[in-house]
Amino acid sequence: MLIGVVGKPSAGKSTFFAAATLIDVARAAYPFTTIEPNKGVGFVRVECVDKEFHTQCNPRSGYCVNHTRFVPVEMIDVAGLVPGAHEGKGLGNKFLDDLRQADVLIHVVDASGSTNEKGEQVESGTHNPALDVRFLEEEMELWMLGILENNFGKFARSAFSTKSQVIDALAKGLSGLGVTNAQVDAALLKSSLSEKLTDWKPEDHRKFIHTLRLI
Repeated sequence: MLIGVVGKPSAGKSTFFAAATLIDVARAAYPFTTIEPNKGVGFVRVECVDKEFHTQCNPRSGYCVNHTRFVPVEMIDVAGLVPGAHEGKGLGNKFLDDLRQADVLIHVVDASGSTNEKGEQVESGTHNPALDVRFLEEEMELWMLGILENNFGKFARSAFSTKSQVIDALAKGLSGLGVTNAQVDAALLKSSLSEKLTDWKPEDHRKFIHTLRLI
């Protein structure tokens, strides 16, 4: 599993990454300190079953101390995301391309409200951190929507005789995001969209992507 550490510039992503991996990375109080993604390994602590067998295990990966397993997890710290990233603003295109490698995301938010949506310093408490959560979700959806629409014309012109063919085509078009057939099937069901892609309106594209992101 690869965990992506995401958020706007200057939110503390690299500080969190350094604490989780014990890797010293560049950190500074200005936007876009991180250009190239930082990669490292952190450890998740879980109770080890060896305690029940009154023994001490010797795992092939990670380590075990006093019946506590330290399971290695790969992490990547990517460049900060700003509004309009899906259009290439800031380091948007690079951020999103790096992001697609991750299986899970940790969103680091500046809860003090002392940086605006661009990561610039402002008076503490004057920026609403909830807006950072909303815009990151929005940017991710618009990025996914762009990928869908780049391929949608080809999908709509194809003659699909079964639902499984529609699912296969959509999953293949979004495969770069790690989307599976099962996720596409679930998104179609939950969004109540027609299996006939030529019936879809532009707002249906967004509805499908929004539903898919939440799965």
